[in-house]
Amino acid sequence: RWERMGIAPSSAADDWTFLRRVYLDLIGTLPKPEEVTDYVNSRSPRKKEELVDSLLRRPEFIYYWTQWWGDMLRIERNTMREAGVRAFTQYIRTSLLNNKPLDQMAREMLTATGRTFTDGPANYFRPTARIEDAVVQFSRVFMGVRMDCAQCHNHPYESWTQDDFYNLAMFFRQTRLRAGPDRDEVTVENLPQPEPLNIPRRAVRTPATPILPGTREQSRSNKNLREVLADWLTSPENEYFARAFANRLWARMMGRGGFEPLD
Repeated sequence: RWERMGIAPSSAADDWTFLRRVYLDLIGTLPKPEEVTDYVNSRSPRKKEELVDSLLRRPEFIYYWTQWWGDMLRIERNTMREAGVRAFTQYIRTSLLNNKPLDQMAREMLTATGRTFTDGPANYFRPTARIEDAVVQFSRVFMGVRMDCAQCHNHPYESWTQDDFYNLAMFFRQTRLRAGPDRDEVTVENLPQPEPLNIPRRAVRTPATPILPGTREQSRSNKNLREVLADWLTSPENEYFARAFANRLWARMMGRGGFEPLD
């Protein structure tokens, strides 16, 4: 593609530049003088790979990338309170420490239940007081798609319609956020049956059986609707999830995504 567009790639970075960039990108800090000397003087043919592997094993990598996840998931005290922030942050930190796959993390957050002060992934739903909020957050974080405007109208230049938006909302109809014993805490729970969902400005309700996003396939599983959505999202055939995170990670390492804005 670069050849077709007449774009020449940059030349390889020298040792000094590569060292500085990889430290900042992976652990968010500059190398110490002795680390610079050791790397530049190394004659190992695999010294770049060895350096990257060593940085991935450092605790700073876990803390630095936990912060990246926190920004993406909107972890903050006003919404989640101090205890919720601690629980959610610890969940992400432990997941990264154990090298948990991205699709597994996405599934655990999407299907989470429990109390937000003790069950970390349940805090994913804390900023989503309304079903519409859950759709907007899900599509932006996990699909790399903005569906905000489709709440109210069909946009002439977008492929996602209001019908698509509220069809996706149906997958969250069994989810309820209930106030816990502490008024600042929330319990995320599954309802036995989906609640009715009215589409604004329309005198109709959504059908009983939701359609998986981007398809014409109806969900006929007996699972909870969020589990059905998680199955679809993390399927190897689903391009949205893979593209969204490839683009996010590329932007994190290169400064700009292949597609901007990232969501």
